[in-house]
Amino acid sequence: MATLGREFFRGSDIAETDINTCELENTGESVEDVLKDAGWSEEQVAAVLLHLGPDNERVDRAELTVRGKEDRSAKWEGVKLWPKCKKEVTVTIHLPQLDSWTFQEGGLTSDIIEDEELVHYFHSLKDKRPSPILQGFEEWGIGRFCARMVAHPSLIGVDKNEVGLKYCVLLYPTDKEALLKMSENAKHPSWPGLKLADGELRLLPQPSTPWGCPILPLILPAAPFEEQPNAPNSRLLRAAIGGVMTRCGAPDISRSAETLLPKWTKLTRDRAAFKAKTPPLSWPANQTPAAQRGR
Repeated sequence: MATLGREFFRGSDIAETDINTCELENTGESVEDVLKDAGWSEEQVAAVLLHLGPDNERVDRAELTVRGKEDRSAKWEGVKLWPKCKKEVTVTIHLPQLDSWTFQEGGLTSDIIEDEELVHYFHSLKDKRPSPILQGFEEWGIGRFCARMVAHPSLIGVDKNEVGLKYCVLLYPTDKEALLKMSENAKHPSWPGLKLADGELRLLPQPSTPWGCPILPLILPAAPFEEQPNAPNSRLLRAAIGGVMTRCGAPDISRSAETLLPKWTKLTRDRAAFKAKTPPLSWPANQTPAAQRGR
């Protein structure tokens, strides 16, 4: 596994203007406002959001936040999700706006979204006239599902010279409760699933000067900086960003339930059989000496 190069982590001190520019008033519209000022035009992006403690001098919590439109849907043969499903059933799942994915665990793997939170339709292709299946799910062999986003650091862009994230949306053909009961490893990003979609996320905002990190955080202070003009030093800010970026893994993808379910059975019976998959590129755990100095 390669590590992001030192050229992305040169410098030592974050600019005071950058800290002020990244200040948030809330975790809703204020996030969009700061991102727009940073050049966001509703494409798929991600940022690291830092919640500061009462004195504004420490980071209490760090999490990923994602934004952007997702104008895609995926169509599945029902039998590829649930082996007992009738062959004429198909499932259409509309991917949600990216801000539907939350990352409260603090890493690059999102919280799980239940099927009832996703817009989806069941259809019967009998007689080649698709129509919604509104009832009798058990008779058709239709089951439950849930999904989550799994991301990891990557070099993106045409020249692959920008630090960003690659993501994969994994679908699990069961409900959230049953998934998490299988094993304590089911929370890991490498727990096997079916690929619903994938893509890249640009990381914003970009710093105005080198400060030992290729991105800036979004900062939600306990009190506005104008009233409480303190902020964590550069070392603490970098450590908080790194704490999010290093908590990741690569997805284990199956093509259908026919191959996925035997994997689940094996991993449920034998905990030692689970092997975490590592991404091809990692965020450095330790930065260069210049990046270790405080602001």
